[in-house]
Amino acid sequence: MTLNVSLDFSAPTNVQIIMRSGVWAMLTVRVLKSGMPIDLTGASIRYVANTSTQIIKTVGSGIAIVAPATDGVFTITFASTDTSIHNVTNGFEHECKLQELGGEPLPVFEGSLMLEASLFTTV
Repeated sequence: MTLNVSLDFSAPTNVQIIMRSGVWAMLTVRVLKSGMPIDLTGASIRYVANTSTQIIKTVGSGIAIVAPATDGVFTITFASTDTSIHNVTNGFEHECKLQELGGEPLPVFEGSLMLEASLFTTV
């Protein structure tokens, strides 16, 4: 599963993600400020989902800044093991924050991560 989202810091953003438990997924995020891409060169990005065992992603560990960094695009990759150990639920709180080089931390999005039961156990 791949999901592409474009977010502008000029408005609060609530993102609800629904994915199958135990399935690989990638979220591609493009961050903008007043319609212009934010330069992610040297930026710190952190994603946390408050699952029973937190899912934590950072640059180099599940988060990748897509070249060129000046386009403001990054990906968050969920391994199948990230979601397979959690109970299927109505939703876990999750959020992503970004700190530009030399800047203050900014919220990228918040909302809920919902896991649904997978239809298959094997293929």
